[in-house]
Amino acid sequence: MVARLKEAVSALGLARMPTASELRSVGSNDLACQISRTLGFDGWADAIGMQRSNHSSRKGWKWEDWFAEEASARGLRVEVRESVKSPWDLRIEGLTVDVKVADGAQISGGLQWTWRVAKAKHTVDVFALIALTDKAPPVIYIVSSAEVPLTCATTRGTGKYAKHRSQWSIFTQSNARQG
Repeated sequence: MVARLKEAVSALGLARMPTASELRSVGSNDLACQISRTLGFDGWADAIGMQRSNHSSRKGWKWEDWFAEEASARGLRVEVRESVKSPWDLRIEGLTVDVKVADGAQISGGLQWTWRVAKAKHTVDVFALIALTDKAPPVIYIVSSAEVPLTCATTRGTGKYAKHRSQWSIFTQSNARQG
């Protein structure tokens, strides 16, 4: 499998681990499946000493870790999901949390953030919406899933989620479930 992977990397002209879609583009869908079923793309990149691809999931994972550390620093009980396919990222004080991160975009003279939710129905109790800018620390909106649309959440700094800015108390209110 290592030889086939190196052949595909050469055919693609890459200096890093290819993605599944890149492997499929050179007719190596079966190789992509083998990689996914064994060590995974990051695991194989590490195993053969190849740089990992830079994908948006990696950014999301970084901010999930950051949010978990922030919650722990506040004395909250935090559990991290057990698999990548889990319907939730974290469980904090018994509430399931999906952490979403978005970079700000200039829209009509102001910064706006949009988080892709894309759910048929919510599978978590709370969304942690992290708004990034180049010049300031992240802003965190901690919002009950009942208030988040199924497709995407969008706000400006003084928009509809402003009242949820850094509302860590959602995790300590009487409705928090014991996990």
